[in-house]
Amino acid sequence: MLTVNLNVTPPWGEGDAKRIMDALGGPDNVLVVGGCVRDWITGFPVKDIDFATKHPPIKCSGLLEKKGFKVKPVGIEHGTIKVILKGKTFEITTLRKDIITDGRHAVVKFGKDWYGDACRRDFTLNALYGDDQGTIYDPLNKGFKDLQEGKLCFIGNPQKRIKEDFLRIIRYFRFLSRFSKNIHELSFKACIKEAKNIRFISGERIISETSKILLNANASVVINEMQRHDLLKYMFTEQKDYSLAIQPKILKEYLQNISLRHKPKKKFLILLSLLLKNENRKIIKKIILSISNKFNLSKNDNRLLVRITEWVKSTRSVSEKDIKLVWLDFGKEEIEYLKLILKIINFKQYTILRKYLENQPPKFPCTGKDAKKIGFVQGDKMGNALKNTRNWWLDKNCLPSYEDCMKQLKKDL
Repeated sequence: MLTVNLNVTPPWGEGDAKRIMDALGGPDNVLVVGGCVRDWITGFPVKDIDFATKHPPIKCSGLLEKKGFKVKPVGIEHGTIKVILKGKTFEITTLRKDIITDGRHAVVKFGKDWYGDACRRDFTLNALYGDDQGTIYDPLNKGFKDLQEGKLCFIGNPQKRIKEDFLRIIRYFRFLSRFSKNIHELSFKACIKEAKNIRFISGERIISETSKILLNANASVVINEMQRHDLLKYMFTEQKDYSLAIQPKILKEYLQNISLRHKPKKKFLILLSLLLKNENRKIIKKIILSISNKFNLSKNDNRLLVRITEWVKSTRSVSEKDIKLVWLDFGKEEIEYLKLILKIINFKQYTILRKYLENQPPKFPCTGKDAKKIGFVQGDKMGNALKNTRNWWLDKNCLPSYEDCMKQLKKDL
């Protein structure tokens, strides 16, 4: 095992992370692993700190609880437990080997072997371990060198590693934005060859990885590379007979306009609508149905995706009246979608319509109860009459009073 002492106290060498390591018996029994080690060595902010331990999960839980930690057995069948402290989550996983894999799930066997644990991980630069004194352990004798060279390389045979877990294809491209200057050809080609298997990954995991890609400073590099090899259709749909892509200019505007304050669902649905911008209207419904099935979209989200895709295709024709109808029928949440779409695709139109987007119109004064008072019966005729009256009211800039609207409504009686 390659050992490198950096002689610097790491982020996990103090505070709650250090307390967890001490509770589990120190570096002989527990080390940090994966992304936190990789990011610390390369100067990136360390966010999540994960641990690997020789202790089986039940014993691990007992040792932590004895020291006052609250433990959650979130994936105990795979050896994983969590400790949540002050809003931070620490994940602790027992050393293990993958015995059976099918591309989505694995049957594991617990052990006490750091090398065996390293061998079942995805990339060499993610199979690095660290203690609380700043010493890095590289059981494969390869990860530290690859990290220094900026080379993203699968452990062992790339195709074999991908077939163990198809999510590794997307993870490869997510990390590629940081390690694209020294591409490992075998790893890259294996991802392209196995890309069709992305469609077997659950919608939940796709959304999670997509969110991480979008937060990446080099997100455009990742998405453009995936588009170049026609991978997005496998990520977002169940179909295989068409391509999905975003024009570079629109992708740039999208990435500039979304932020951490936007909910993942909003970012995701807008991304999907932009991917559909250049698709033929005749097959868009088919594609959206495929998306809905893959991601288990609710009926409301499905209808919303249909609407925002239509806005994406026709931003030039969005009018003051259209905006008022969105306000009246769907409210502020969907106005925010429309705002973002106009900013991304047609900023000029956004500036023209901004005052209508920012100011909610008055409530339409007539209701179904009012229509029934003057003789309408519940049904299509009453609905159409109210719709006609509301359109008349909108055309007159929402100025007619309740009495004026009731007079107009009577004309349809």
